[in-house]
This record gives sequence, C-alpha cells and structure tokens, in this order.
Amino acid sequence: MSAAVGAAQQTSHPDFDALGFEAAERLGEYIRIRTINPPGNETAGAKWLKQVLAREGIAAQIYESSPGRGNLYARLPGTGSKRPIVLLSHIDVVPATDSAWQVGPWSGETRSGAVWGRGALDMKGTGIAELMTMIALKRRGVPLSRDIILVANADEETGSSGAEWFAREKKALLRDAEFLLNEGGHNRLGPEGRTEYYGIGVTEKVPYWLRITARGSPGHGSLPRPDNAAARIARALGRIAAYQTPIKLTPPAERYFKDLATRETDPRRRRWFADPAAALRNPAAVRFLTSNLYYNAILRNTISITVLSGSDKTNVIPSEASAELDVRLLPDERPADFVCELRRVIA
Repeated sequence: MSAAVGAAQQTSHPDFDALGFEAAERLGEYIRIRTINPPGNETAGAKWLKQVLAREGIAAQIYESSPGRGNLYARLPGTGSKRPIVLLSHIDVVPATDSAWQVGPWSGETRSGAVWGRGALDMKGTGIAELMTMIALKRRGVPLSRDIILVANADEETGSSGAEWFAREKKALLRDAEFLLNEGGHNRLGPEGRTEYYGIGVTEKVPYWLRITARGSPGHGSLPRPDNAAARIARALGRIAAYQTPIKLTPPAERYFKDLATRETDPRRRRWFADPAAALRNPAAVRFLTSNLYYNAILRNTISITVLSGSDKTNVIPSEASAELDVRLLPDERPADFVCELRRVIA
C-alpha cells in the first residue's frame, strides 16, 4: 500500500498487533455468514461488509448481479495525483462437509493462533485484510495520492459471473484504475512462522471443467451386466488417475524457481532451483519437485476427479454414469489438444 500513500505527511506506525486481533475477530464474523456457492447468498455478506465500513464513516454500495448475488463497492478518495488501486476479493465460498473438519466450518473460531472456517483462506481472509487496510487508512487520516477502491464480488467459485457483470455494467466505477490486488501468488512461511517471501502472480492456469459420461444397459443389481455404465466410468477414471501429464517449464515457473535458489539453504536443492531446466532431466530432482503440490501444479496440466454420479439406488444398475473433472491448463495450452490427449488415455 506504500504506493498509495502521499509523502506530504509522515505518521507513526499503526498498532499492527491490535489491528491483527481486530481483523481476526472480523474474519470470524464474516465466516459465520454462510455464503456457500451454490447458491451464493452473497448479498448477506455484502451487507455485513457495508455495515462494518459504515461504522468507520466509509460509504459503500451493493449492486446485485442477480437476485441475492450482491457485489460491494466502496471508495476512499485520494488527491487524484495518481490513478486508483483496486482491492478485490470474492464473497462466496465452496461447500464444506462438517464431519471432515476439526472445527466447525462455519464457526469462525480462533484456535491455536488461527481463525478456522470455510473461506478463511479462499478468500474471506484476504477480503478482511483489504477491508482492514482501508479502515486503518481512514482512521489515521493518511493522505493518499490515489483513490483506494474496495470491491467484493459474487460468484467467483462457479463461473465468475459477479466479476464479469461488474466489469461490464459498472465499469465507470473502476475507470482509470492502475493496479488491482487479488488472490493468487504463493507466499511461503519459515519454520517460525515468518514470511520468507511474497509471491506475485504474473499469469494464471486456465480452468477447464470437463464431464465424461459412460452409457450402458440398465438393470437390476442382482444380474450383473458386462456393459455396466458405472463399471465403465470406473475403468476410465482409473486410467485418468494413473495418467501423468507431461512436465513443461514455462518462463514464469522458471523465473520462480531461480528466485527460490537465492533463499534455499540445501546445496543440492539450490542447484536444482538455479537451473530448473537441467533439474527436470534429473530423476531425483523431478521426484522432489513433483512431490510438492504447488511446484507440481505449476509444471504441468493437472486433473482432479471431483464429482461422481450414477445410480441413486444400490440395487439398480444405471443406464448412465458420469464424472466431472477439474482440469487446470498451463498458459497457452489449447483445450482441444488436451481433450484429444485425454481421449487417448481413456481409450
């Protein structure tokens, strides 16, 4: 945020510890507002954000991209000598299964120094950090060389319709913005919880969701059939799960690994990071890099099997069974080429 602060006035440092405790409390409250997508119900979250801002004397508006799908907008004015910066987040969260959580996903409970709940990371936590940044600037009367714009969108998790609608229908509110800060990048914490680096996202993998369907003869479960659709989809998914997509070193990934070399203390890993192209010809280095979920994901197209459907009764063989795949393609990959390769794997 230093780029937004004018040099005309020097102020003492804020009490970041107090702000941190306040942010944790606000995050717990925000998590307890269930904005599960689908259906979203983001207007409830937007109203809460608006109320928090109103207590600080900051006006905000809510614009619904569709009924119940609220998008929040607030603006802290600066001198206008520099172009605005946008702090962007999304209000919706993905569903959660209560039984899979150590702490209730909608509790917003603080435990062991962390706030627990669905959205704490993706991305109500970031939204609260942005909210508290605006509030802290307002409280301290910091002179700003540029406007600070806070936007919280609906429906990021299932289609980004809120952001698309806002950019299309409310583009005047974002006119001339120079920077936009959003989720992304990858920050790393050291053993003592100190931030070792802040990652900046310079490009993105492309989400490409697929559904594969198998068909067969329906019947009663007491009479097994060789063309059972559920068995066919299971065989296809087995092949997909075993498939390793090719490793490709993109320029952003190469730069990232080389930068990691400057912070790596292990000599062998430092050599691998310093020359990732050579490392990817070394089986030991490949095993190391692909064992890390993040490194693996930025080195290849990925496939996650997520949704399965077939019969709704144990004793009925379905005529159709399907599975949904969350595919993430590296930049510049052609979806049609990927589908052709996936057909080859399944065949």
